[in-house]
Amino acid sequence: MKTSFLNRFATLTIVGLLALPSLVLANTFTATAVVAKGDVKVLNSKIEPTSETKKFVLFEGQKYTYKRIKIGMRLRPGQVVLTGTNGRAKLAYTNGDHMMIAPGTSVTVPSPVKGKKGTSSIQLIYGKMRALISKKGPRNKMNVRTKSAVAGVRGTDFFIGHNHNTGMEVVVLRGEVAIYNDPEKLATEIGDDKLEVVKTGYHAQVKAKQKIEKLEASKEQLLDVQASSYVPLTTEDLKALPQKDKAAVLKLEKQTSTAALEDIKLHDPEQYKVLKGKKLSSHNIHTEIVSRLYKQAPRPKKPKKANLDTIDQVGEDVYKKYFKED
Repeated sequence: MKTSFLNRFATLTIVGLLALPSLVLANTFTATAVVAKGDVKVLNSKIEPTSETKKFVLFEGQKYTYKRIKIGMRLRPGQVVLTGTNGRAKLAYTNGDHMMIAPGTSVTVPSPVKGKKGTSSIQLIYGKMRALISKKGPRNKMNVRTKSAVAGVRGTDFFIGHNHNTGMEVVVLRGEVAIYNDPEKLATEIGDDKLEVVKTGYHAQVKAKQKIEKLEASKEQLLDVQASSYVPLTTEDLKALPQKDKAAVLKLEKQTSTAALEDIKLHDPEQYKVLKGKKLSSHNIHTEIVSRLYKQAPRPKKPKKANLDTIDQVGEDVYKKYFKED
């Protein structure tokens, strides 16, 4: 009897140890919504087209059940996040990696790629997002796929948008992003001679199988980046949370600030010296970065006032403080 018990115990222990790496990986790729404003949903399971269920979302021609994302909610790799016209979200990871999802966007939560060690993938179906991905973290070789192209992240602060008319656009705020004009490939698996590398302060536009256009990011494009990634965490957002959940969200939010500063230290030590003593939120750090690039960006050939909707999204006070020029 004793021997039988010991054998069973040993078997269970071995099974548990074998499952441990998968469990760790799953936790590493589990995102938490640290900000969720307006209409933000996560898709769950598919529904038969003939189903009479009233609560569903029609996505890419298929019916899905869904949940409304609330602050503190955990999201699994591969789940689809949808933001409505008034919806915004910020997803964060334990190492400080984070994604800021703009209104009118559909994007999947990053997943590890099977058989490709250290490589992960995300799909931006439509809309806009900005992300900070640590060069030393588990998503450091992340591929962002759209229907037009694929972008290989090289540990950076970047912005990506996609729509069916203009294709994929990329703005790099810090570091590098490598682009390949075939969405069926992994950019991280393609040789540098076939990639178009976009560096800090540059913008690229690409449609499937077409030549990649790359120019210095304009002031108008940088304003769009700021408006699209405007997802601050406020005291109002935290009010309804239980104390335990509030503490967890604040811990993650603090880690996003630490990760942003560490990334700046790696790429721009002088800028790091300016920011490190200010005790800024990650949102304010990102605003400072865009503001600095904005002031250096080329002026348009025909002077153009910032779009009123864009200023409204950025916040008039923020616009006057960081972006308005004399």
